[in-house]
Amino acid sequence: PTESVPPPREETRKKTSSDLRAFVERSSRLVERCLGERLVFDALREDVEEEEEREVPVEVTREVASFTAQRGVSACAFSPHHPDALCAAYVGDARRFGGFDGRVDLWSVARPAAPERTLGCQSAVSCCAYSPLEPSLVAAGTVSGQVVCWDTRMASTLPAHRSPLDGRSPHGAAVVHVLFQSDQLLTAGADGAVAAWSPGQLDRPVEVQRLDGFAISAVDAVDDGAFFEGLLVGADDGRLKRLSRDRDASRLEPAHRGCVTAIAAHPASRSHGKQRLDDLAGLRRTLWLSAAVDWTAALWAGEARLASFDHGPHNYVTDLAWSPTAAPLFATAAADGLLRFFAALAEPASPAQRHAPLAVHRASSHPLNRIAFSHDGLRLLAADLNGTTKLIKLDKRIALGHDSWRDARLDDALAARLSLPDSDHHPTDPDANPTSNPNPNSNSNPNPNPRGVSLNSS
Repeated sequence: PTESVPPPREETRKKTSSDLRAFVERSSRLVERCLGERLVFDALREDVEEEEEREVPVEVTREVASFTAQRGVSACAFSPHHPDALCAAYVGDARRFGGFDGRVDLWSVARPAAPERTLGCQSAVSCCAYSPLEPSLVAAGTVSGQVVCWDTRMASTLPAHRSPLDGRSPHGAAVVHVLFQSDQLLTAGADGAVAAWSPGQLDRPVEVQRLDGFAISAVDAVDDGAFFEGLLVGADDGRLKRLSRDRDASRLEPAHRGCVTAIAAHPASRSHGKQRLDDLAGLRRTLWLSAAVDWTAALWAGEARLASFDHGPHNYVTDLAWSPTAAPLFATAAADGLLRFFAALAEPASPAQRHAPLAVHRASSHPLNRIAFSHDGLRLLAADLNGTTKLIKLDKRIALGHDSWRDARLDDALAARLSLPDSDHHPTDPDANPTSNPNPNSNSNPNPNPRGVSLNSS
């Protein structure tokens, strides 16, 4: 008689089913990525067009892909290692997303319909960043004050490292910014604490500095100095500080008439990169930007305000970013859903166009919250509060600079401004020391700096 084969054991069936499911998921992702390679090509290729002598191209932007997760986007970033990879952090209803209050999705341009990977944690994520040294490391700050790091080589969706939520934690309030500085991770909290961490050891920070009475709302750093040197911080009462260990900051006064929402140091201030090498005169590395809910963005050179860019009444400026390739170019995101592109200190065609945007793009019908340039400067991420992150491709005459506002002209304008004895009160710049506007709800340009206050360092 034929010997009967015994049925497989229950654990064997489960293992086989699990292996088959993993194989199908991997295969389907691979097929979808292959089908989406055209999207990657369209996003990364450089358009070849006839050269035309015009200041601004007719079509300066083009939407290439859209990534939607139906939650408000709190942060977004391009991967420094893979040009088609990006991440977005979300806040929203945990019951709809696997029980996690915090979520970071890793997306690919080749597969915009669904994320490549979803990372979760127990607190809503307020900010996130890729490690420039470790391709598999993603760090985030949460509204509970916890700092977390995921290692994408691990199968688990939970953080591989996380800071404690007890008395050893330096942050007693939400973490508003995370930034990789060389081999360290810098975090800043709304309670005024700035901490440096080793990304693989979050049990205890390497160093902590506290700004008493300063509720941090925005941070950026010049990464060629030691920890706490050159940090630019903004507060929810409109104050700005450039931090230093050996100078007092007690005399600082508000530079904006409302919460500072974003700060961006010029790419030339970084230790490495093309912008640093091109900055032969060393003037661009002093530039930085600030934005606030007073409807304005401000351009600074060291402690001197050079210009103010009005975005219209009741239109909060939520984020801004410098282009990594065109030195004068920066973009702003606002509550009206518009992206605006400006050229710093560009000569206007007429006085009426002073500090007017080079181009405007309707990125969303909802308020924009975060933006980020790609490392080649040809693409831009724009994220809104409805959960959509759009990948926007820029015309190369905007992304790489135009003759009317090329890098050399920025250097000339900076040299002329900074050679004056009091550059932040230049008589030809009406925004450098505007007339005070006592009513912040009026339709005139609100005055972020009515007395031309100098920003001392701490």
